[in-house]
Amino acid sequence: MKSLERGSSLASGTSRPRRSTLADSKPPSTDASRLMRIAKEFLRAKNYVDAEDSLRTILEENPRDKYAISMLIKVLSRAGRMDDAEQVFYDAIDAAATDRYIFGSMIDSFIRDSNVTKAMDAFERAKEHGAADPHIYNSVICMLRKTGDVEAARAVFDHAVESGLADDYIYTTMVDTYGKAGRADLAEEIFNRSIDLFGPNRYVYTCMIGAYGRAGQIQKAIALFAQATESELADKFVFTAMITAYKKIGMSDEAKRLYEQAKSLGITDSIMGHAVTS
Repeated sequence: MKSLERGSSLASGTSRPRRSTLADSKPPSTDASRLMRIAKEFLRAKNYVDAEDSLRTILEENPRDKYAISMLIKVLSRAGRMDDAEQVFYDAIDAAATDRYIFGSMIDSFIRDSNVTKAMDAFERAKEHGAADPHIYNSVICMLRKTGDVEAARAVFDHAVESGLADDYIYTTMVDTYGKAGRADLAEEIFNRSIDLFGPNRYVYTCMIGAYGRAGQIQKAIALFAQATESELADKFVFTAMITAYKKIGMSDEAKRLYEQAKSLGITDSIMGHAVTS
């Protein structure tokens, strides 16, 4: 498959020497689904050059192919070519090829590149184009949690709720965000809303127990762990959160007892082992 001189970034790429590849032996560019599979194989192998060639061949036939565009953005960003990835993204917007996959790929790429400003700009564009889905909202909240901007994370969460896009993952991420910020009270508020809307699940229990543990509210953590156990939701993550909560306030004997209980259930792992010994 031949790279063209750069015109529109969607279908053209930087000229470079060709090599014999798996893609060369496959059907022509009209077989987009097969070329997509090949591109995924190249991406997994970190062969970004041939992954790009496969995707650009698809885009020569259909410049608005949302799956090819979104994967091309991912390939270019993984190759360290963020400027090229952005150009593909903005060309797609100019061509009215606006889709949640394209926006999601660009936002995830900015997040991987630790570029909060550009990630937020792309997020605002996604909202303007009606392309912001639960995955995008969750990714942005996770990013803001890592930066410690809890207020901004809450604003994104509230917008997801108002837009009817806040699923149980988004609620769980917000519980975790408040928990890691030391705001167990606000984490509890979101936790209760999540339980009312979606019912209990092991992930939100894990995050809420962790929030109580960080705040030193051990009795609340114990009570919630008991609820998780009664509801058969206490997996290795829930046990690890409770063990960590015990260790944080110096209740090492209780942490060890709980670890032995988990061991008898066959749900221990290295992370739990580290939690009980650290």
